[in-house]
Amino acid sequence: MNDERENREWINEYQTLKLVNPANAFKVPENYFEEMEGRIMDSIRLSELKKSIPSEGLVVPANYFNELTNQIESRVKIAEALNQTQEFSVPENYFDELASHIQSRVNIEEALNNSNNFTVPENYFDDLSANIQSRIAIDDLLNKEHGFTVPENYFDDLTEGIESRLAIDELLNAGQGFTVPENYFDELTGNIQSRLAIEEIVGSEKGFTVPENYFAGLENRILQNVVTTAPPKQQKGVIRKIWSTSVFKYASAACFSLLIGGAVFMSEFNNKEIRNRSDLHRALSKVPASDIETYLQLNGDAPTLMENADPNTLNTLSSESDQGEIN
Repeated sequence: MNDERENREWINEYQTLKLVNPANAFKVPENYFEEMEGRIMDSIRLSELKKSIPSEGLVVPANYFNELTNQIESRVKIAEALNQTQEFSVPENYFDELASHIQSRVNIEEALNNSNNFTVPENYFDDLSANIQSRIAIDDLLNKEHGFTVPENYFDDLTEGIESRLAIDELLNAGQGFTVPENYFDELTGNIQSRLAIEEIVGSEKGFTVPENYFAGLENRILQNVVTTAPPKQQKGVIRKIWSTSVFKYASAACFSLLIGGAVFMSEFNNKEIRNRSDLHRALSKVPASDIETYLQLNGDAPTLMENADPNTLNTLSSESDQGEIN
């Protein structure tokens, strides 16, 4: 009896043995096998950690144990809040980024505690709310499915457009720029629209048509026409005499008559000329007809004589000259 009592007292001293059911010694605690894997993994990690611990032991951050109670309490409150029926919702990847956020906040606090503080622009915090709202509005517009639309090939031509705009600004800032006609910019819109309309019409309709294979033998045909084409015949000009032969004959006869008549008239007043009448006639007979014609053409007044002469006299002189030529 005493031995049994001692054995029972020995069993009460070990809490682990109390878990064993006296009725069924092979019964295990609830969820024993489900949690066995986690316990084994924890045991493995603990053994690895013990191997990696240096001889001097683990190094913990400063004030670690002083703040340990507060951290445990905050962690317990977080766990209780998560287990409530109405759970709080946190942003996506909140806990993954929590360490970096805390570290950045710590850095900010340390920077604020330094003697050399950061400087912000004037009225920075006054305009901060408006700037944040405008930034949020921009992000909302960018995240919409149907955002702003740009023309086709806009970004491909953007560099050339910027360079051309810079060139225009440089020319405008120069001392002497270009001059444009009066009312140029007032009529510019209308001119551009009319030009676009013309280009649309030209682009929509087909232009001039040429025969099939026209350009294939064009060069040979041009060379053949240039080589084989005969030069144009030059027409000889017609030379027309100012004075006709018959009129010139009449004028010559009239001049001779005047000369002879003048000589006879002057001989009546000059005895010397009367004596030399035969000599004058002889001298005139020796003058060539060509010299007389040349003299009359240069110094004669045949046109005046022809205008003032009587037609009957001209006919008489013409008949006499013809008879003289026959004789």
